[in-house]
Amino acid sequence: MGLSILNVVILGLADLNAAKPAPAIAEAVKKPAQEDKTAGSPPPVLSAPNLRYNIEVHLPATKDIDVYNAIFKSLKEHLIV
Repeated sequence: MGLSILNVVILGLADLNAAKPAPAIAEAVKKPAQEDKTAGSPPPVLSAPNLRYNIEVHLPATKDIDVYNAIFKSLKEHLIV
């Protein structure tokens, strides 16, 4: 994977030999900002993202049923778990 021009410029400006991040940055990472929470409200519920794949099959114009059988057999073998 190549680097974009922006990445090369940022890497050129970065101090890659720094021993550790500045104390203010380190504290901000350790202690995230407190959000305003109303008393008694339940914590947010985290759920897994929903993923969906749409697969389009463009079938050839043929009267040979073996062609269709081969296509759907291959789909079954390779896509359906």
